Amino acid sequence: MNSRYLLTLKNREHSQFSVAVIYYYELLKEELKKHLSYKESIYVAIVPSSKKGKYSPGIGLIVQRLRNDYHIVNTKNPLSRNYDIRKLAHGGRRDVSVHLDSIRTISEHVSRGAKTILLDDVTTSGGSLIACQQLLESAGAGEIIAIALAKTTE
Repeated sequence: MNSRYLLTLKNREHSQFSVAVIYYYELLKEELKKHLSYKESIYVAIVPSSKKGKYSPGIGLIVQRLRNDYHIVNTKNPLSRNYDIRKLAHGGRRDVSVHLDSIRTISEHVSRGAKTILLDDVTTSGGSLIACQQLLESAGAGEIIAIALAKTTE
């Protein structure tokens, strides 16, 4: 996908925040058409921020919009960061183990065998997406479709 409005998507106070939400919603909706049928029942998991309890506000609104197109079963994110890690953009370790150690699945928000969309705002090495996919698989999720809204270079 495209990084055009990525930083805007992370800042609810930005004047173009709503534009960024719609922009990424439209891109994601087109990508999901390759994997899902209209109104198909799915679960959604969002890769947590580097800060405990923090998620991209824009991704939450994108998921709300997706509820018009798909039957998103869960209302809570099944992934949670247990403790803060050093922000990857500021030199934090990018290996999968950092994320496996600091993220947990909330089992009551994972449905055994259910198709799950795993969303991340941005990926560079893919470590957080890989770790979250492994955690969801271990918790019993079915097919997992991992998607990052943007990709940076290392």
